[in-house]
Amino acid sequence: MVRRRLAFMDDHPAVRDALALALRSMASVELVAALGSPSELDALVEAAPELILIDLNLGGVRGDQVARALQARLPEVTIWLMSASSLGAPELPFPLVEKGQLFSVLERWLSEP
Repeated sequence: MVRRRLAFMDDHPAVRDALALALRSMASVELVAALGSPSELDALVEAAPELILIDLNLGGVRGDQVARALQARLPEVTIWLMSASSLGAPELPFPLVEKGQLFSVLERWLSEP
């Protein structure tokens, strides 16, 4: 089985820990980074993931700004934004996935060649 390299950034420790635990339990996922702050971008770039999930609200920093910075450094990487809800979300240049639907969307991504 091919494992796909995934990383994410969420500033809330409980959410970050729970998501990391869930992702590590998936046989087809190799979690290469679970970060809490945009100050850790170098570590994220170094981890070389195929998919990066970024919380839309990162403690005063918008996730789409972080995503743009990452896209400039890793143009070949797929980037999704995550939020508790997409209701009222602004127009974004990256796909927005509701956290409650993350695993069903992720399963579809994992099944792609």
